Amino acid sequence: KRAYGLGRCTWRGLDHFKTYVWSSVVAYNLALFARLRSN
Repeated sequence: KRAYGLGRCTWRGLDHFKTYVWSSVVAYNLALFARLRSN
Protein backbone atom coordinates (compact mmCIF):
# COMPACT_ATOMS: atom_id res chain seq x y z
CA LYS A 1 0.00 0.00 0.00
CA ARG A 2 2.61 2.55 1.02
CA ALA A 3 5.27 1.51 -1.47
CA TYR A 4 2.97 2.14 -4.43
CA GLY A 5 1.40 5.37 -3.22
CA LEU A 6 -2.00 4.03 -2.18
CA GLY A 7 -1.80 5.56 1.29
CA ARG A 8 -3.12 8.81 -0.16
CA CYS A 9 -4.69 9.28 -3.56
CA THR A 10 -4.25 12.84 -4.79
CA TRP A 11 -6.41 12.37 -7.88
CA ARG A 12 -10.00 13.58 -7.46
CA GLY A 13 -13.13 11.72 -8.54
CA LEU A 14 -14.08 8.05 -8.74
CA ASP A 15 -12.80 7.51 -12.29
CA HIS A 16 -9.44 9.03 -11.39
CA PHE A 17 -9.28 6.94 -8.22
CA LYS A 18 -9.94 3.75 -10.19
CA THR A 19 -7.19 4.67 -12.66
CA TYR A 20 -4.81 5.44 -9.78
CA VAL A 21 -5.46 2.07 -8.14
CA TRP A 22 -5.25 0.19 -11.45
CA SER A 23 -1.87 1.74 -12.27
CA SER A 24 -0.58 0.86 -8.81
CA VAL A 25 -1.72 -2.75 -9.21
CA VAL A 26 0.01 -2.98 -12.59
CA ALA A 27 3.22 -1.51 -11.13
CA TYR A 28 3.15 -4.01 -8.25
CA ASN A 29 2.57 -6.95 -10.59
CA LEU A 30 5.42 -5.86 -12.89
CA ALA A 31 7.78 -5.59 -9.91
CA LEU A 32 6.66 -9.01 -8.65
CA PHE A 33 7.13 -10.55 -12.09
CA ALA A 34 10.62 -9.04 -12.36
CA ARG A 35 11.56 -10.45 -8.93
CA LEU A 36 10.27 -13.91 -9.83
CA ARG A 37 12.09 -13.90 -13.17
CA SER A 38 15.43 -13.01 -11.56
CA ASN A 39 15.44 -16.11 -9.34
